[in-house]
Amino acid sequence: MSARRSWRTRRRRNWWSQAIVRSTNPSTGEALGLIERRMNTPVMNDLLENLGRRAAERNVHVVLVWDNAGFHTSKSLRVSANMTLLPLPPYSPELNPVERLWRFLRQTRLSNKAFADRDHIERQIVEACASLTQDSIRSICRTEWVERG
Repeated sequence: MSARRSWRTRRRRNWWSQAIVRSTNPSTGEALGLIERRMNTPVMNDLLENLGRRAAERNVHVVLVWDNAGFHTSKSLRVSANMTLLPLPPYSPELNPVERLWRFLRQTRLSNKAFADRDHIERQIVEACASLTQDSIRSICRTEWVERG
C-alpha cells in the first residue's frame, strides 16, 4: 500500500516540508519508505523500482493499492511485470490501510511539535517510522478486506 504525507513547519515566513511515501504489507507488517522534499513521478518510480526488486527476490507478485494522486496516475510510471497497480475510488482514504498508519503517526509521534528546520522534521519522521515494528504495522493497518483476500 502506498500513500503520501507531508509535515510542515513555519519559522519567520519560511516553510519547510518533508513528504513520505511508504509501502506497507498489512498482512506481514513489512514496510518500505522514502522521505523526500517533494513528491513527484521520479520519487514514485524509485519506490516502484525498490518494490519490484524486493518482489523479484522473493518471487512474488505485488498488488499496490493507492489513491489517484497525479504522480500515481502519470504515464511516466515504470511498473515492473511483477506488480499490479490497483487505484482506489476517488475520496476513499478509508479503503487504504496505510492511511491508518499516517493517522497513528500523527496522533502519537508527529503532531504538536515545533520543528527547527527541515533536518529536524526528517529526524522526527525517521524516529517515528523506526519505532514501528512489523507487529504494530500489521495491527494498525489491519483491514478485513485485505485479510479475506
